[in-house]
Amino acid sequence: MNKTNHLKQILALFLLICVSACLNSAVAVDNRDSDSDAGAFPQQLGIDEWVDETFLIRYEEVVQNEINILYADMKNGIFAVKNKASGKIWYSTPNDSQLDEWSKGPRKMLMRSQLAVQYIYRGDQLSMSQPEEANSQAGCVSNDTVNVKKLKNGIRVVYDFTELDIIIPVEYTLEKDYLNASVMVSEIQEKGDCLVTSIQLLPSFGAGNWEDEGYLLIPDGCGALVRYNSGKNVGTYDKPVYGDELSTVEEYKERRWESVRLPVFGAVNNGNGFLGIITQGEAEASIVGVNGHEESGYNAVSSRFTYRSLSKMILFSQNWDNRQPLYRSSDIYLKSQTYQVRYYFLNAKNSSYTGMATRYRKYLTEEKGLRKQNKTPAINLDLYGSVEKPTSFFGIKYMKKLSLTTYQQAEEIIEKLRSAGMSSIHIRYLGWQNAGALNARLPRKASPMSILGGKTKWKALLNFAVKNEVELYPDTDLILHREGASKDAVKTAFGKTVYQQDYLRSVGAVKLGVEGLRLATPVAAESVADKYLRSFQKMHCPTISLSTIGDRLYSSLSSRSFSTREDMQQSVLRILDTYKAAGLEIMLEQANAYAVPYASKIINAPSSCSGYDMFDEEIPFYQIVFHGIVPMTSAPMLQSDSRVNFLKTVETGSELLYAGIHNHSSVLTDTRFDHLYSTTVSFWLEDAEEQYIQYHPILEKIYGMQIVAHETLRDYVTQTTFEGGIRVYVNYGDQAVTVNKMTVPPMGFAIAEGE
Repeated sequence: MNKTNHLKQILALFLLICVSACLNSAVAVDNRDSDSDAGAFPQQLGIDEWVDETFLIRYEEVVQNEINILYADMKNGIFAVKNKASGKIWYSTPNDSQLDEWSKGPRKMLMRSQLAVQYIYRGDQLSMSQPEEANSQAGCVSNDTVNVKKLKNGIRVVYDFTELDIIIPVEYTLEKDYLNASVMVSEIQEKGDCLVTSIQLLPSFGAGNWEDEGYLLIPDGCGALVRYNSGKNVGTYDKPVYGDELSTVEEYKERRWESVRLPVFGAVNNGNGFLGIITQGEAEASIVGVNGHEESGYNAVSSRFTYRSLSKMILFSQNWDNRQPLYRSSDIYLKSQTYQVRYYFLNAKNSSYTGMATRYRKYLTEEKGLRKQNKTPAINLDLYGSVEKPTSFFGIKYMKKLSLTTYQQAEEIIEKLRSAGMSSIHIRYLGWQNAGALNARLPRKASPMSILGGKTKWKALLNFAVKNEVELYPDTDLILHREGASKDAVKTAFGKTVYQQDYLRSVGAVKLGVEGLRLATPVAAESVADKYLRSFQKMHCPTISLSTIGDRLYSSLSSRSFSTREDMQQSVLRILDTYKAAGLEIMLEQANAYAVPYASKIINAPSSCSGYDMFDEEIPFYQIVFHGIVPMTSAPMLQSDSRVNFLKTVETGSELLYAGIHNHSSVLTDTRFDHLYSTTVSFWLEDAEEQYIQYHPILEKIYGMQIVAHETLRDYVTQTTFEGGIRVYVNYGDQAVTVNKMTVPPMGFAIAEGE
């Protein structure tokens, strides 16, 4: 009997050891703080004996460098990266997804996946069907069709979607101070009836769960934050990098949404953060974000890229009961050999949106040619020379040119600004040449307008500007035009010419009777740019404004003139490079990231986000990145929101911008510029003088200084800290507030110097 008990004890001990070993192999430790320990190993939480084998993750160390360690499951390709300094572990898919009680169905599988693929069938390349979606967890891991191979500094994961006959290779590698995720675009295989339209890469990387504290960075407009677990069930944020696809015709546009100007995203999670930078294929990318709520257990931000473009056309558009969408896919669209995203892991000190902006600025200066502009602060004026107004003569309709500000009147306005004490003045002169403020045709020649004074008065204005040290930037648009050769205009996938329309602000419908504007193809834009440059150089003007060239990207999907957003980006870069090599200083408006290194000044920099319900806070991320490097102005001080624009200018240390004409603004009625009411210089000059007196002394102190910190101290109150310790407090509220022993007046600001 004693022997029997002894054997039972030995057997029980043996079983206990076996169970313990099994648990350790499955790393089933439910310890939510495990990733904060510098010695911690990646762990999967919530595992028990009933968990499906396909959901188990067995991490092993793959490679490490001085900064990070990469772990991976060599069966399913799921990985984690540990930062040595902080001990923080970043998971490619949530390590606690087994504990997620909120996410359901497809969303839950998406959060467990490293890829989400949208696809169509070959027979549906012209169809009324929208793309379907598959994910790597259900389509590959569950079917045991993932192949993982070690590389010198990472892993190569081949996702074989066997049911779709689609194979997608991705490489995850540790570089000096970041993780590089590369979709090997040139190696994608489509062996069956399914065709890839887009791929979302690492949709849940670094996701925050239902208990975590933090936020997502969305680079919408100037920038926005999405707080973790806000509870807002408002769908997914999904916006193209560098703006909406302009070759898609929109029947209605409820409002003007801001564009994504920077190919970045990020997150702060419990005091640690990461920044994602799309370094290849960004022209075809979109930023995707989801917040935590009752149907989503996670907060995550990632990117998606277009592999094939999908265009929509409405059939029977005039019959509301029978309207049907028709979709047409392009051929393979993304031309980059790889789609790459870098993930930089930030230490606790730099884990903020300011830290993300600082890291992105470093990337731009080290790898994209961004250089500090040595300028002095100026006041800026958008001066409109002429516009066109539809009219008729004996029943014959035509566009009549209206004089708003002649060359002589431009001199008079400059003198008024100087008399008001404004010594450094920069003028962007729009509508100064025969092509008009909105090109009748693409401009191939720089030709002063006769109704404004002709060549003689134009030359006099240029000489006047030089003599008085005024920087005059004649504006030209190398993209938008009303008329011209059909081959020069962008087409839809259905072969129709694309027109950029004006929309009624009240109902979002297209304005009737207003002629649409065409978009130049990349080939046409480059051809026109070369001819125009040769003509412009004859005027011996050292500065130029290229308005739309840096703020919009689009494709042309006609089979005869097919080009992608990447093609347009490369054309823009060649144009900017040519103009800069010619010695010109270039002013750009709302510049996208790739154009900024060519800009001597960014005018009307994005100062708002789109205000989606998902957003919890608007931040000046764009300004934090570029302040102290490239001079920027705020939005124009138009009368409807002049005070708010002024305060945003102060908050970000930007330059002031005004819009002006000499004529009475009533002449703009029934033109495409009727939004420029109250722009007659005499209407706003007194206010401008007051704002200049209040703000310019502050601007002189912070000009050329980088922003080192920014935060919202309380509702409506922000603090911006510049190099050298100067702090600017702005109060957007209607009551005075006291912060850090500083009293900030309502709708006002205050400054504190020193540490």
